[in-house]
Amino acid sequence: MNSPLADQLADHVGRTIRSPDVSVTPDMLGHFERGTLLDIAYVDDSDAGYESDMVPGFLTLSLIDALGVMTPELRVDGTYALNYGLDRVRFVEKVHIGDEVHAHFQTLSVHPRGGGFLVRRTATVERTSDDAVVAVMDLLLLLLPSSSGEQA
Repeated sequence: MNSPLADQLADHVGRTIRSPDVSVTPDMLGHFERGTLLDIAYVDDSDAGYESDMVPGFLTLSLIDALGVMTPELRVDGTYALNYGLDRVRFVEKVHIGDEVHAHFQTLSVHPRGGGFLVRRTATVERTSDDAVVAVMDLLLLLLPSSSGEQA
């Protein structure tokens, strides 16, 4: 790739890095339901058969960005990251209010793209209490040079 930034990114390929734990709180669920209009769409879901403390899979998915940002080992000096997309998202276990979750990020590839680099990572979200995998996805990030010296 022939640049210090490219070399630094190449060092990430194949590495798996664990995020800190995050607790899923009732407030988090309430904010998510209001922000995504689930509170309007499902006014009376008492007959739906869902466990009252079960968290929607998309809330778990929405935590990925924050878990990545909270993981300093994923940062690359002199860049900022844009979400470029997701592939193969799967929700494989339930998450409940009060559960703590964390993610393992593995960088699969780095390729030059549009003045920056397209980074593909697998993210595996686990419930901390039993390390059960609750969600798996491939993340695509576009890392671009930062003029302000911020980090991604």
